Amino acid sequence: MKSQSELGRVLVVPISAIKKVGVLQRFTFNVDPYLRMILDPRIHQFVERATAEVSSDYRQIIPYVLLCAGDRVCTYRRGVEVRDIRTAGWRSIGFGGHIIPKDVTPAKGAHWYTKAARREVCEEVVVTQIVDEEIIGIVSDPSSAVGRVHLGVVHIWDVSGAQIKARESQIGDISFMTMRDLDRRLQELEPWSCSIVETVRRFAKPAFSRTPQRESSSLFETLFNLKTRFGYDKHSRISTAKR
Repeated sequence: MKSQSELGRVLVVPISAIKKVGVLQRFTFNVDPYLRMILDPRIHQFVERATAEVSSDYRQIIPYVLLCAGDRVCTYRRGVEVRDIRTAGWRSIGFGGHIIPKDVTPAKGAHWYTKAARREVCEEVVVTQIVDEEIIGIVSDPSSAVGRVHLGVVHIWDVSGAQIKARESQIGDISFMTMRDLDRRLQELEPWSCSIVETVRRFAKPAFSRTPQRESSSLFETLFNLKTRFGYDKHSRISTAKR
């Protein structure tokens, strides 16, 4: 396991730019202003991770990918070998990590960013099939030392029918759970995961139903519909062919 000083430079956005969009307290479906800022080469930059971890001048950008199948989402527990010991032991519903300089290409739009998100997830777990994918929100946690230096871009992948297997030792206890299951275990969840579960509970009560959701109202569709309903504009959808 590498130390933070060995991890090199990571993608960040200056807090001065974020303040112009709005400093986020927890979670928003209004992803588009933040995504435009993150993708803008005039705004984003790369700094040494060791610096970014302690500086209030930046937010490190983290793709935070939820793997959804039917009415369930893939969860795991962060092991003691995780690079940032401050997150060890938490249960999470998000896969992903830092974006590095080699991820950024001259390609227009979000293409390089979505490839970087896939690289990060696939370094952590084997995903044998991705049916569809979307970006639905932004998550933040200014209440903790870790949260104050990171900003999460929340993705959803439809992995119905796929096999999920850990590649890294810090990914443990993988299982699929309903939102209702997770709501009962909020005390085990890391802050970003907790914010997402609480947001879904607030706006999508059927996801917490005692009875399984119909195939036509999967968790993936429920979350994307929330983005469509509560996002202020609708230009962040990633168009991906069915696989």
